[in-house]
Amino acid sequence: GATSAGKTTLIKRLLRDSAGKISCKPETACLVIHSFSATENIVLQLNDNVLLKDSNESSKFRNFLKDFDLYNYYEHLDDLSWRAKEGSATKELSSEKILDFFAKVNSFDKVFKSIKWNHRRRGDGYNLTDLIDIYDLPGFGGKQSHDEVVASVFGDEDFDVLIYLIDTSCGIPSKDEEFSLKEVELFLQIHPTCKMYWAYE
Repeated sequence: GATSAGKTTLIKRLLRDSAGKISCKPETACLVIHSFSATENIVLQLNDNVLLKDSNESSKFRNFLKDFDLYNYYEHLDDLSWRAKEGSATKELSSEKILDFFAKVNSFDKVFKSIKWNHRRRGDGYNLTDLIDIYDLPGFGGKQSHDEVVASVFGDEDFDVLIYLIDTSCGIPSKDEEFSLKEVELFLQIHPTCKMYWAYE
């Protein structure tokens, strides 16, 4: 769906109380995958190279890496350039620390290819994610970097079901979403078994 259409809010409802608190800024900057595991953790797929716009942003990025014990996963090439030493990182963090991570990560929207958030199960009973993973994509028609992430996800991933969320206060999808909807249409042509549903928030 479009930027700020309510995608993350819908995912909170789908996961119910079994996942504890879920919080992201309205504009999720990269692909976030929700699943369950025995321990609470995040699995980060790192982009090979990170180029920051100025020394102030680079300094903030350094502090971000140190705050979440990720500094050793990157090599500082020069004032604005960083390179990942590994392709992925798994960090076991408390729920509060993960919420803090998501509150800060969107300032660096080209750092991670994806973030898999493995929630520790709360309580008993059946949960939707016993059977599936839920992918929370960036909003369509927002920033160019978000549209690039969406295009990359449709190029690399395979889905059984796509849910397109429409904010009813906006009516039909806007002209800004047309490019991304074409990506969806192409994906459905290549993957004819995938089902698409329109949801109204």
